[in-house]
Amino acid sequence: MKKPKPFCVVSDGASFDLNDRGLQYGDGFFTTMLVLDNKIANWSAHWSRLVDSAEQLGFTIAPESKVKNWLLSSFNESEQQFNVAKLIITRGVGGRGYQPLLDASPSYYLYLNNAPKAKSAQGGYAGLSNVKWGIQPLLAGVKHLNRLENVLAQRQLIGSNNLENVMLDIDGKVISGTSASICYIDGNDIISPKIVTAGIESSSLKLLAKMLEKQGKKIRFKSFDLAELKKAEEVFFCNAVKGIMPINNLADCSLSCEKSLQLAEQFLRYQYETLDD
Repeated sequence: MKKPKPFCVVSDGASFDLNDRGLQYGDGFFTTMLVLDNKIANWSAHWSRLVDSAEQLGFTIAPESKVKNWLLSSFNESEQQFNVAKLIITRGVGGRGYQPLLDASPSYYLYLNNAPKAKSAQGGYAGLSNVKWGIQPLLAGVKHLNRLENVLAQRQLIGSNNLENVMLDIDGKVISGTSASICYIDGNDIISPKIVTAGIESSSLKLLAKMLEKQGKKIRFKSFDLAELKKAEEVFFCNAVKGIMPINNLADCSLSCEKSLQLAEQFLRYQYETLDD
C-alpha cells in the first residue's frame, strides 16, 4: 500500500498567495503535531509555543478556540488517512520589502500527512553534526520558518545508520538533535539544554515534564558541552511525532538505554492518556 501524499488546507477557503511573507521572507512559524483518533496530542504545549512565537515576532494570531476548532473540523472533513498535522502561521501578505505591516492579517496553512505510528522504541546510533546553530537570542525558542540549519544537518543523515546527530551552537554548547530535542540521564535526573540563544522550545519535553512530575521527578535545563554529554549514563532524543528515541551508541561510544526505553513506553501511553488535556 502506497503512503498517502501530504496535502494542505488553507483557512477560510483562501488561496495560496505568492506574496505571503512566509514564502517571501520566512516570516512565520509552525508546529508539527501528532494526531491520535482525530485528537491532537499535547495540544496545550503546541498552543503555548505558537502564542509565544507570535509574540516574539510581533503579530497577533486568532484565539485558541477558533484555531483549534478549525483544526478539528479539518480533521473530520479529511477523506485521507493521516496522523500528523503541521500548522504553519505566517504574518500574511503586505508590508514594504522586509518591513512588515503593524496590523498584519496572518495566514494559516494546515498540512496533513501520514507517518508510521510510534512502536516500542529501540536504541539507535547518534553522531555529531558539523552544522552549528547560529546564535540569535531574539529568535531562540521560536520554531520559525527559517530552518536551513536543520535542513543542512538532516542532509548529512542521508545514507547514514544514525537515528539522529547532535547539534552544537557556535560556542560548542549542546543544543539539540537535527529534528528533535536532546536529553541525558544522570541517576534520577534528566537534563536538557537550556534554550537561551539558539534552538527551539520543545513541546514534547513539556509533556514529558508533566509525566515525570507525577513520578516525583523533573527535567533540569542547563547549558552543557559535548564532553559532559559523553559522560552521561544514557542519552535520548524526543519530538512530538516520534516520541522518545533512546540512543545506545553516541559518536562510537556505547551507552545503556534501559531507562530511556522505559521512558519511551511510558511517554507513548501518556500521550493517549492526556489527549483531552
